[in-house]
Amino acid sequence: MEQKTGSISHILNNLETHGILDAIGDGVSIQGTDFRVLYQNKSHKNFMGDHIGEYCYKSFANNSETCEGCPLIMVFKDGTVHTAVRTVQINTGRRYFEITASPLRSASGKIVAGIEIVRDVTAHKLKDEEIKKNEKFLNDIFDSIQDGISILDKDMTIIRVNHAIERWYSYAMPLIGKKCYDAYHSRKERCEVCPTSRTIENCKVAYNVVPKRGPRGEGVGWLDLYSFPLVDMETKELKGVIEYVRNITDRKLVEEELKKRVEELEKFYEIAVGRELKMKELKDQINKLSDEIHRLKK
Repeated sequence: MEQKTGSISHILNNLETHGILDAIGDGVSIQGTDFRVLYQNKSHKNFMGDHIGEYCYKSFANNSETCEGCPLIMVFKDGTVHTAVRTVQINTGRRYFEITASPLRSASGKIVAGIEIVRDVTAHKLKDEEIKKNEKFLNDIFDSIQDGISILDKDMTIIRVNHAIERWYSYAMPLIGKKCYDAYHSRKERCEVCPTSRTIENCKVAYNVVPKRGPRGEGVGWLDLYSFPLVDMETKELKGVIEYVRNITDRKLVEEELKKRVEELEKFYEIAVGRELKMKELKDQINKLSDEIHRLKK
């Protein structure tokens, strides 16, 4: 016990004598294996106040026992470095601190204390949360679009789809990692009519009406397919293709029905016109005969 205490005292005396850790901007504290605070540098005291001799979990976290997920517990258990992020509510608001704990050993190699480096990562954490919030917002927009959206790389491999595409092609799930012509058309090679191929070739928007395929490659409808180049805005390099797909099956059925009715009306019109011409010719013949009869009577 005296050797252990002596080792810690020697370490603490060196730290206080040379003041090296006071020059560090991050907070540094040393806790004994009983979790009493043995040392704090200036930055740590500025963060948390002076708590030398007190239990860290009580002074720093206002807990009656060691904190859940405490990195020091793991350090004392396995002798390796551990990191955790803690949220602390202070007068100026919520702060986030990254705590990296490492073992302090005696000359014999026995762990006699633990050293914690505390870094205020509030700005980074808030920025990360804002990024995640924005990503969720964009993801919600992406998946709320009722038409289909597929993101492909330059090799026509699917890298992302929205919920509409997942519903339409649920039989081919998972879609990510598959070639578009395989997942959507049950083919082993590119389709003959493919706007995406043209976009990859010339980096321009392309469009075609393409068949919507079922699980066995059978036609089950029709799609409006627009392909847009996905370009890195900094390098202007083509990264892939965005496919915007609209199911126009109902519209095509209506168009086909209207086309059929137009053809029927055109045939009827031709018949009607033909009959009208014949009736006109017959009437002309009757008129000629009437005129001839009238002439003969004179």
